[in-house]
Amino acid sequence: MALNVTIYPTTISWGGTWNSTSGGTLRLDASLSSRDIQDRTGNDFYPRAVLNVDGSLVVRVLLREVKWTTALGTKNDLSATLSTKSGSVAIAFPGMVLVSAEMSQPRGDVGSCLITLVHESSDGTTLPVT
Repeated sequence: MALNVTIYPTTISWGGTWNSTSGGTLRLDASLSSRDIQDRTGNDFYPRAVLNVDGSLVVRVLLREVKWTTALGTKNDLSATLSTKSGSVAIAFPGMVLVSAEMSQPRGDVGSCLITLVHESSDGTTLPVT
């Protein structure tokens, strides 16, 4: 099972802070997935119970005009702020570890950085999104 979401926040914070007014459009792609184990007995058409195991959260963030130093394996809490008609909404992703960073700058164009973060839970029960 998987849930994939793309949002365009006004502000993103993870070891630094970026906002859409000074750095261009920000994009956050989140993929929350798990593997299901279904309990069936006899001739059951539908499972009597479903367990979700091996959960993971992977977040990819597209940033523009990055001036920032960090290292793979660095762990920080990620937060994203969305603007709505009635105010703003904050989404928190605790314990996100940097696993990759892909940079590019086409000739004569603005550079960008696509970072990939994976949720790490120190106790195995910390929710990946609040």
